[in-house]
Amino acid sequence: MEGFREVHEDLLVAYRLPVFTKRAQRATVAHPKFYFFDAGVYRSLRPTGPLDRPSEIDGAALEGLVAQHLRAWIAYTPEAHELFYW
Repeated sequence: MEGFREVHEDLLVAYRLPVFTKRAQRATVAHPKFYFFDAGVYRSLRPTGPLDRPSEIDGAALEGLVAQHLRAWIAYTPEAHELFYW
């Protein structure tokens, strides 16, 4: 599974957001979040089952869309910023 993620990151199809940690010396329990480069790609690739609610799918897609816009804003601003999740 790790190779799958690395190939997608190398092809610029996906990216990972690291966990925000206030103190660097503590070990983090959570793993980085994995996002596709576009919320539409996520929606088309995600399998849906009979028990899935549309709000669950839309919430994750909206989260990816916000991350996508924040990454674009960071890329275009002259100041140095980093994006994390909490």
